[in-house]
Amino acid sequence: MKKLLKPKIILIFIFLLTICLNSCTSKDLIRFYSKKSKQFGFMDSKGNIKVTPKYSELTEMSEGYAFFKVEPTEKWGVLDKKGNIICQDMFSEIVKFYDIDNKIPVFSEGLAAIKKNEKWGFTDTKCNIVIEPKFTDVRNFSERLAVAAEQEEKNMVLLINQVNM
Repeated sequence: MKKLLKPKIILIFIFLLTICLNSCTSKDLIRFYSKKSKQFGFMDSKGNIKVTPKYSELTEMSEGYAFFKVEPTEKWGVLDKKGNIICQDMFSEIVKFYDIDNKIPVFSEGLAAIKKNEKWGFTDTKCNIVIEPKFTDVRNFSERLAVAAEQEEKNMVLLINQVNM
C-alpha cells in the first residue's frame, strides 16, 4: 500500500510543478493591489514592479493595454504595458467581457467598448473613437463583428462591423 502511495504523490507533485512553471513563465503583467498606497499597479512574474501602483481601479492587460481610473475624476483612461498613459479621464464606463478562460479582455480585436454621455461606442488602443457612442448596449467584437442595441428594448439588436456598419 505504501509503495503505491509514493508514485501517486510524485505524479501529483510533478503535475502541480508543471502548472506552476507554465503560469510563472507567462510574459503577461500581473495586476496587484498595494495595501500601503491602496492603489493598483502591475508587476512581472518575478515580482518586479512594472507599473507603479497609483490607480484607484485598473483592468487586466488586454492586447498590451489596460484601462485605469484615478480619483477624483472617476473616469477611465488607457495605459500601455510600459505604464505610458495613452489618454486619461475620457470614458465614464467600460465593458468587461468574460472569455472562455474567465479572463476579462477589455480590448478585443483592437477595440474596446466605452461609454460617453450615457451611450456606448468603441475606442481603439490609442483612444480614438472608432465607432461613435450611440448605442444603449454593446458586446465585444469577435471575428470583426459585434452585437449592439440602439434602443432600450434588448430584443432589437444590430450586428455592427469595425467600420460602423
